[in-house]
Amino acid sequence: MLHLHTLGQRLAQAAQTQPESAERVARAALDLGVELPGDPWARWLLVALHRHIPRQRWVGRIVEQHLNGDLARLATDGALGAPVDRPQAGPVPGLEGWSYFFHGIGCCLTHDDGTAIDVDIDENGADAIDPWFYQRYLDSLPEPEGIEAPLKGAGGTAAWWMADLRTLKALKLITGEHRVVLTASGQTLAGALAPLLEELARSESPLRRAWLAVLLGDFVRASDELASLAVPASIQAAAQAQVSERISRLSGPYEPGDAADLRALARLGRQHAEKAVLAQLHRSPLDGVTSVALDIIEDWSDPRFVEPLLDVAERATGEVTPEPHVRATACRLALRSAVDVALSSSLRGRLVTLLATTAGHAAGESAYMLALLDPGRGLQRLAEVLSSDIPLARQEAAAGLALLGTEDALEILGESSSREARLLLRAVEGEAPEPHAEPREAWRETWIEWRGERRRVYTMEDILEASLPSWMASCLERLRRRYASLATGLLRSKIRRSP
Repeated sequence: MLHLHTLGQRLAQAAQTQPESAERVARAALDLGVELPGDPWARWLLVALHRHIPRQRWVGRIVEQHLNGDLARLATDGALGAPVDRPQAGPVPGLEGWSYFFHGIGCCLTHDDGTAIDVDIDENGADAIDPWFYQRYLDSLPEPEGIEAPLKGAGGTAAWWMADLRTLKALKLITGEHRVVLTASGQTLAGALAPLLEELARSESPLRRAWLAVLLGDFVRASDELASLAVPASIQAAAQAQVSERISRLSGPYEPGDAADLRALARLGRQHAEKAVLAQLHRSPLDGVTSVALDIIEDWSDPRFVEPLLDVAERATGEVTPEPHVRATACRLALRSAVDVALSSSLRGRLVTLLATTAGHAAGESAYMLALLDPGRGLQRLAEVLSSDIPLARQEAAAGLALLGTEDALEILGESSSREARLLLRAVEGEAPEPHAEPREAWRETWIEWRGERRRVYTMEDILEASLPSWMASCLERLRRRYASLATGLLRSKIRRSP
């Protein structure tokens, strides 16, 4: 393997030449003699993470220079280390179009176009990357381009790139668990690869992109780029070998923490992943990998999966996460697939039984689905869940009633004493949100002494109470988006059965 410190110079020199045909690209690839660590997917991710560090450092500078924050204190004291002279959230002074939000040991900056850069500050300053924060950044990009665009995934394949973190750790190019930091070797390799990757992302010449991909050891990308020019056999074989090796690595069996492997396998194509995805519906115990399999199946939307979906829903009888989510999601996907073809009476009966008996966090959404299938039983169940001691169940039950919007549904909202019901009833009736409830006396007395200062400690009850209006709006929109086509399909199904 070429020494990392001379790799950049060697690649830069090779990039200065340009073979004039696909065949010459193939011959030059054989003569190159550069062996790079990892595989193309891991190397691409390494460069993307390396590019994100300056963005995070920029957030750190904004915290210090515009928000009067102290990164060291934020890292050690968390929420108690946030600037005392500023509210938790607001516009960034002197930085038009950006707003901030302090949380725990972190701060998130969000642009008016939706772009969000979220950073946790720790012993590494702003250099440590939280993978889920990075995924949120990718999701927030209005139009991702260049290096970041290939990392985006939809539905079940979102965050597929996390499968390659394990490879980068094994190669000692990154380190860390919850948050990751590029090692010195990782920074050196990323710095060597970045110029070629960036040119590949912006070049308009397929032949040039193919040559750059070959230099990067990415024969899959090189094969794709040469598709319009006839792919040489040697590059095609190298590409197939890289894909086969990746499929072998990602095909399981899966441990509970291996959900990203299943996402990455599905990212390669349904033909490679269908068998593995369906197998996860039979795994025991049900876990996060099961949930990811359901996310992937949702993208495929295939009526052939109705029976396996109902089977897993009937097995998900527990009330501990993720079983309520698995039960509700499997029912929703089975219902959607069945409506697209024909909703038989036996299938309807199984779904009604499942939805009427779903408890826990998924009780509200399940009750709403039940109301779409059987309005009488569904309304009764929604009224019951509206009195649940689980906040999410209450929220989704209230949102479901508001979406139904019938006289009976609005009457149930009006008779409920829950704040969730009152908020949505006011919204349905076009009234302004009710004022924030005054905290109880006990809440006002939640104070501690910290570094010579008397500081308020916010309880989870405080936070839930303050954020409930936004939670309810989000919940309503989520159910509306998730069930719009399904409700229309059920209506068409009823019309078809009418005499």
